[in-house]
Formats: sequence, structure tokens, C-alpha cells
Amino acid sequence: MWALVDLAASGDALASLTGTRDNVETLGRATGLSGLVEEGPRKLGEILREPGLVAAMAGAGLGLVWRRRRTLAVIAAAAVALAAFAVVALAGLPVITRYLLLEATLLCVLCGAAVGGWLAVERGSRRWSWLAGGAVVVLLLAAFGPSQLHRLI
Repeated sequence: MWALVDLAASGDALASLTGTRDNVETLGRATGLSGLVEEGPRKLGEILREPGLVAAMAGAGLGLVWRRRRTLAVIAAAAVALAAFAVVALAGLPVITRYLLLEATLLCVLCGAAVGGWLAVERGSRRWSWLAGGAVVVLLLAAFGPSQLHRLI
């Protein structure tokens, strides 16, 4: 559909792609393999700060132990989204923050699993282990909260 709109509007089905590639040089944006490796993690960190990344890893770990199938589905979706981002960067498009919103969203799902996953676990020691892990994540997020206040104001 994107190509059809470009074709109808400009007579070139790839107008958006080539125009964006041209702007990369003009704006001095990172692209390609070096941009992917050097700028990609930094751009993801602009969306999801350190506590969220740690919490996502905790959620993935807890989920792989006790909710494997669901967690693997989220991890697989994140891997596909990351592969798509890599294709975009390698195609010469800029490595910019908004292209990582899907990956950050999926990592937030894993973060949420770390905090609230204990609700889905049957009663017993597994539930208490997950609850303890979730409490650590909540404390970590709360500890980093004040340092992020300037981003909201």
C-alpha cells in the first residue's frame, strides 16, 4: 500500500525509501551495520531505560522457567521486530528511535511479566519466588524513577 501511495503521489513507487536514504546523508544520521551496532542499543535505551531493560530480562528469565510457551512467543516476536529493524538499517535507512518502538513495547511486556506474572502462577513456592522477583523489579523501577523526572517535565 505504501508503494502504491508513493506511486500515485509522485510517480515513483520507491519515493519514500529513496527520499529517506537521501536525507540520511543530509541529516548526518547513522545507518548500515555500524549504525545498527553503535547506535541501535543507545536508541533502544532512550525508550526503555536501564531498570526496564533489567526488568525485561528478569521477566524473560522467570517466564522461561514457569511460563515457557507464552514467554517464547514474546521473545520470538521481539526477535522478528529486531530483525526487521536490522533490515531497515542495512537498507540504508536511518537508525532512529521510533523504529525501535515495537521492540521496546515487547520488552515492556516482559517487564510486566516480571512484576505481575506471579498472578498467573498456581499457589505454592513458585508463586512466592515470582512475587519476590517482581518486588525486586518494582523497587528497582522506583529507585530509578526520580532520576527520570526531568524527562517528564
